Amino acid sequence: MKKFSIRHLVVTRDTKAIGVLSDRDVMRAINVQVHDFYSVRVKEESFSKSVKVADVMGWPVHTLESSAPLTEMLNLMLEKKISCVLLTDALKVSGIITTHDILKIFKKVIESDLNAKAEKGPMNEFLAKVYASPLNRIFEMLSNSGI
Repeated sequence: MKKFSIRHLVVTRDTKAIGVLSDRDVMRAINVQVHDFYSVRVKEESFSKSVKVADVMGWPVHTLESSAPLTEMLNLMLEKKISCVLLTDALKVSGIITTHDILKIFKKVIESDLNAKAEKGPMNEFLAKVYASPLNRIFEMLSNSGI
């Protein structure tokens, strides 16, 4: 997952999505042992051979039709406190949208609104304040860190 910058993997059984394995799930499954060798501390990370993907994956799977409004997807993610939603077309998984994708969209909206030559209005003033505030830096840091 790290090598390919993937934060979510869809877990399937017989072509049906049954869960999502996130990078956080993987981190929670790692056994960490710290050994002291004289004055040097060595951290050893490993997976227990008895742990299965089903033991650590997130479930149930949360899905929405790909034609659903963005606000519906945002409400689902906020209500369920989840970082991704599987998108479906005719009940088949066709994609995934994550908090990282949403931050990228939000950043583009802010930048395009600020760069628009439209006359000043309350929304553009609000976006200009957000863009100039610490929030913009937070969005950039989250986006750059893969969140």
